[in-house]
Amino acid sequence: MSAATRFESARLSGDSEEARCAVEDMVRDAKDPAVRSSLAAQGVAVALAKELLNAAHAGRWCDSFSTDDSFCAQKNNSLVPFAPLARALRNLCAGDCVARGGAARAQAHEALKIALPALVELLLVDDQNQKLTDAIVASLQLACNLIAGGGVAGETSWRKLHPDAFSTVALLKGRAAHMTHPILCATMHARFGKVGQSAFDCDAVDGEISGSANDGNRNADDGASNAFATGKVCGFKACSGIWRPLLRASIAEERGTNMDNTKTGDTKTPNTKTSNTTSSTTEKQEFHAGGGVWLARFVKDSCLFQGDSLPVLCRGLAPNAESVALARDDKLRRKILGMALGDGAGDDATKDAEINESFGVEQATLLELVRRAIGETTETTDPPSLILSEGTLAFVLDLASRAGSFVEAARAKDNDEKDDQSQRDAALVTLRACLGILRAVTERDVKPAVVQTELDVATALSAMGMPRLLLGLLKSLPVPAGCGNTAKAEGPTKAPKLDAKTFKPIRVPKETADGTTTGTNGDDLTTGVPEESTGATSASEDFAADSNSGHDPFPSVRPWDGYRVDCLAPLANAMFGRPRVCDMVWRLGGTSVILACTRGEDGDDYLREWALWGVRNLCAGSDDARYEIEGLQPQVATDAHALAAAGLNVQVDENTGRVVVGNNVKSTDFAPGTTVASMKGITGMTSSASHNTAGMASTTSSTETMPNTAARLLMSAGDRAVTPAGRAVQAAIEAGLGNANPDDDEDVAIPKHWTVADLS
Repeated sequence: MSAATRFESARLSGDSEEARCAVEDMVRDAKDPAVRSSLAAQGVAVALAKELLNAAHAGRWCDSFSTDDSFCAQKNNSLVPFAPLARALRNLCAGDCVARGGAARAQAHEALKIALPALVELLLVDDQNQKLTDAIVASLQLACNLIAGGGVAGETSWRKLHPDAFSTVALLKGRAAHMTHPILCATMHARFGKVGQSAFDCDAVDGEISGSANDGNRNADDGASNAFATGKVCGFKACSGIWRPLLRASIAEERGTNMDNTKTGDTKTPNTKTSNTTSSTTEKQEFHAGGGVWLARFVKDSCLFQGDSLPVLCRGLAPNAESVALARDDKLRRKILGMALGDGAGDDATKDAEINESFGVEQATLLELVRRAIGETTETTDPPSLILSEGTLAFVLDLASRAGSFVEAARAKDNDEKDDQSQRDAALVTLRACLGILRAVTERDVKPAVVQTELDVATALSAMGMPRLLLGLLKSLPVPAGCGNTAKAEGPTKAPKLDAKTFKPIRVPKETADGTTTGTNGDDLTTGVPEESTGATSASEDFAADSNSGHDPFPSVRPWDGYRVDCLAPLANAMFGRPRVCDMVWRLGGTSVILACTRGEDGDDYLREWALWGVRNLCAGSDDARYEIEGLQPQVATDAHALAAAGLNVQVDENTGRVVVGNNVKSTDFAPGTTVASMKGITGMTSSASHNTAGMASTTSSTETMPNTAARLLMSAGDRAVTPAGRAVQAAIEAGLGNANPDDDEDVAIPKHWTVADLS
């Protein structure tokens, strides 16, 4: 006798033991597709669904008849507990449309709607009860199979369970979260695969469904518009009730396995079709709170390539997202009404706090998942498409700008209140995640044929304003102070101190962008017209003057170590092989900003290397930028320690940019027996800077006698000059080009054919 016949006979006779055995046999037999189809044809799904509803009404959840279990009270109107019935029906509905239709007609979704909240409530009281956890797992797997099949059964099940029943499961913690969250994410993933961002399934043409209050063409039950329909996978209800708890759980400190160690290939994820989870207490399985690998799959499929759900999801994850959106819509309607009537009827009384978006760490978590997905994705679409849609790219740039402004505003307030600090921290990690996405997309390998086309993501980002954003973030910070010993040293070897004027546009007597040649009077390189004759300002000057226009100020203090690198790396990558982007950076005055980063700074590892990569790409792609750099002139002189000890004076003529070398003291001070301590006025960072005798005594003995200049340099072969200018001067003196007459204090100019390199 088949299990289906035995079960029906037991139902008629009221034999609970026989019914239980028949159900367990169906759990096992339904794993075979042929047997599954045979059972579905016999109408077993209808009988199981009816019994499942009886067990849910009776509150008989566990798969044990033991009376010592307080959660398994015997009920006269239920033959079999809920859990084994859910497992049998789950296996029966896997991939079989007949079984799914029968389960839906017998109100299986109604049983799940009753069971999930009740089981979660009991589990919160006793979070170690494995039987309750197994019952929730089986219920979720059944719901997933019903929804994944689509059609009428999937649509009715989705509307019954989403979002209220699913949101209760998202609140679970501990081991229960590790076992249930992946299945919940798989359910949401299956629904998204069917309907995308729509609120209903177009294939479910049943009159009862398409005419419901939650139809996408009608208002939802709460009176909100279609934008707030409760049936959407990425709607406000789903974000607040499901995605926020899941993302929060994925970053919780105390969870079984860190998500970084999750690998799709070796992770055993719950089988939402035919797996039997009753053995979860004995079999070693790895689950993950927050959804684990299923959460990553959902993010990849919904946000990358043709998926355009990142803006919707990210906005919905913000605190009070729905109320803010409604307030903005109301403000817009008032404004339109006032413009139409012209009588002030639309005067806006909405407070700024009601329409300003907040930030949440869940947003940063979602953005970080997107960044990981971009880095791990190597495949392309056919036909080719951007890895992130244009709408998503624009949203990321806008979010980065708003987060950066919020971080600076919060720093300026210096408010220690807990809410304000949490908002600042959330904005900080959101800004970091946005910069991470920009860096990830610009690091992807792009075929030469695609570069500078509509399918090139770096070109699309640049057209949307990425260079202006990144240069603005860099320019808002102080000039890099130098790295290593140059930043810590005191004395002639210390890097020169530069202020924000370093970011001013550089004017050079070179060929201009339009092919004309300017003189040495500081004509404008970007326009090719002498500034004295037109009074016009260059694009670089406009950027320097208006870099903060259009947005609130960006962070003026480095928010985290490596911040400059996070801003510079996407810009340097985007300029590679893209002349249009290079010209854009040059027009925005980015040459001086990138050159300043070559100084490096402690805390920004590899900043100098990234800056050199950016300079290389900029010069290769923009002739104007290359001419600008070639026309640079020395601004300050930094003497090497050996030259300073030798008493040399190196100055830079502010008018001509020529380096002038001479002795800074008369020769009588260097007579035999003269000590280093007697020297005065050694040049330091600028032509007017000086170094005291105490600094010199630290490297040279105060009792050391000092012969003439050339002799001292020849005897100090082990202590050579460091900077290019210092080495050039030292070589000139050793070659006999120095001041031969001790009484002649005239400066010696470097020959014109010499090239003086970077002095810093």
